[in-house]
Amino acid sequence: AVVVEQPVTVVAFPKGTVVRVAEASGGSAAAGTFVDRSNPGAPSSFTHGINSVASIFSNPVVIGVAAAAGLALFLLIAFPAELLNSTISEQYPRFAKRVPRAPWLTRFTSWLEKTPIVGGLAITLVAAYIFGFADPGFGFDITSFRVVLACFIALFIVGYLASVISGRIIRRRWKLDTVMELKPLGLILTVVGVVLSRLLDFSPGFLLGLILGLSIVGSTTAAQRAKTTLVQAGVVFVLALAGWVAYSILSATTNPDDFGTALLFDTLVAVTSEGLTAVFIGMLPVKFLDGPAVFEYSKPLWAASFLVAAFAFVVVIVPSAWGELNGSLGVWIAIVGAFALVAVGIYLYFRFWAPPLPEDAEETEQEPHSVTVGNPE
Repeated sequence: AVVVEQPVTVVAFPKGTVVRVAEASGGSAAAGTFVDRSNPGAPSSFTHGINSVASIFSNPVVIGVAAAAGLALFLLIAFPAELLNSTISEQYPRFAKRVPRAPWLTRFTSWLEKTPIVGGLAITLVAAYIFGFADPGFGFDITSFRVVLACFIALFIVGYLASVISGRIIRRRWKLDTVMELKPLGLILTVVGVVLSRLLDFSPGFLLGLILGLSIVGSTTAAQRAKTTLVQAGVVFVLALAGWVAYSILSATTNPDDFGTALLFDTLVAVTSEGLTAVFIGMLPVKFLDGPAVFEYSKPLWAASFLVAAFAFVVVIVPSAWGELNGSLGVWIAIVGAFALVAVGIYLYFRFWAPPLPEDAEETEQEPHSVTVGNPE
């Protein structure tokens, strides 16, 4: 038997201070991170949620490790989540018709259609509040308020601003009209993503749901669909990379010790993670996603765009996000594996066995059919 004695320092902290103690490899408590969330500049899980440009490329081994981790992340989390996300988007009319049409819901839907900008801002605010719960320390404090505000700004940039820019480019280049669609039922998936991230203790990254989208009005050719898809993905990709570069410059020169600076850090991290993840998953050549439009038009063009999106996702998002996984690896795999099975099962059901959508059934009933009339004699 060996007795080991270590000095202990007792420190008094103000009321409301959150104390996090990290366990050392030998089993003893090491000095952890002490966060007073009543401080306007206190760090959240978003503030340092991604690695900077310099920190990643200074260690090339990280890129190789990130590639392997990214494959597991893709198979177990990102791909099933986006597959479920896109399935719900495709089947949205079916789900919407099953919601009881209460008078207040009818008035709310009509209001969204008449005021898409105001409605979009309102839904984005609700989604930002829900995503705030992805921060383990989320509560009624100034830091949590800053997280919600950062998520709101990031959702506005990656969703609304990117759609506006894409719509103008598409209109000027191909003379096609676009429309922004609001999907409030997508908030349900937002809740699922937050619950999953908390169960896995995973760095928040699934922030963009089905609350806002851009669609083309009228008929289009295969070439136009492919090119407009690349325009939308490219705008989001550029905004995300701009956020990453800005974050890298800021983290090398500035310490987020006040509300404004910390808010800027949180927002840039959210924009980067949302944008790069959305483009990487969205370009997969799977039905209900955006990738098939490019894949069917030109496979070399799809391969080039997908490789760029995948490289950025693996290098920027995976190293930081994968390092946040804690707890039992077996429990983590079991939870994520179950989620993946459920998501793929839902996709397969609606892909092969579900009855047609209501509007499809109505069109089938209204199709003209020939009638054989007997000889009047």
